Amino acid sequence: MDLRDVMRTLPLGIVIVTTFWNNLPIGMTVNTFNSVSLNPPLILFLADVTKGNEKPYEESGMFVVNFIDDVEIARIFSSEDVHQRFSKVKYILGNCGPILSKAYAYIEAKVKDIVSEGDHKIIVGEVKKINVTNYSASLIYYDKMFWRLQELFSAKSSFRDHE
Repeated sequence: MDLRDVMRTLPLGIVIVTTFWNNLPIGMTVNTFNSVSLNPPLILFLADVTKGNEKPYEESGMFVVNFIDDVEIARIFSSEDVHQRFSKVKYILGNCGPILSKAYAYIEAKVKDIVSEGDHKIIVGEVKKINVTNYSASLIYYDKMFWRLQELFSAKSSFRDHE
């Protein structure tokens, strides 16, 4: 058993982090997003340097965190060719990058700091804008699968009914 096997047992929130790089929309599915500070408002995510995932965010200096509840969008941004991803979704132009039309909330941020650790870079962003269009059940990643949180709540209720 290795670290990856253990981490599969921990449910992680899923977001799509986007930016504009070389005049193109770029985005990826991320399960390492978190808040850092409320004052000032700071957020972070990790990017795999072995895949070059950090370059667009380093060079553009900005990004958008898109909160989604759509498994198909998570799959598109985790497995489709990076140059084809935005041809499969609708989006609008935000100040810090593409905002997915199906995002139920988003955060626009400017890169504040980048820290190298192992095979990843920790990208810290200063929050510039937050927008929530509606509240929804987030997506999580657990045991190599995407799950809608609502589905897990429903399953938990069913289990409780049978106790």
